Amino acid sequence: MADKIEAYKHNQVQATGAIEIAPQVIENIAAATALQSKGVRAIKRANKTIQDVFQRDAGVILYQNDRNEMVLDMSVELYFGTAVIAVAQNIQSQVIDQVKYMTDITIDVVNVHVTNLYMEKASK
Repeated sequence: MADKIEAYKHNQVQATGAIEIAPQVIENIAAATALQSKGVRAIKRANKTIQDVFQRDAGVILYQNDRNEMVLDMSVELYFGTAVIAVAQNIQSQVIDQVKYMTDITIDVVNVHVTNLYMEKASK
């Protein structure tokens, strides 16, 4: 499988010191950006194994694939009645733009996994 990313090292500002951005920072930016999208209720992965329960921020995972691309996998829960494809495409473009803006890191692929549709319970 693909390699986990230890830390992104920014080499352009060597005169003043090194800059390292932990993968968790990028994952948090992606999660916060997705949560701001209309129709998104939560970021979470459907627990399939016990390992998923203990995985760090299991709803968003950043890794480098075998083609050396930065890949972000995220699992979202949407509200019922949401245009699923439109929301997923919006998440993809917003996450790529926001990560680039905040960190100057280019995410090549954003995979959005819709794990659940939330239906509000009717009030009595």
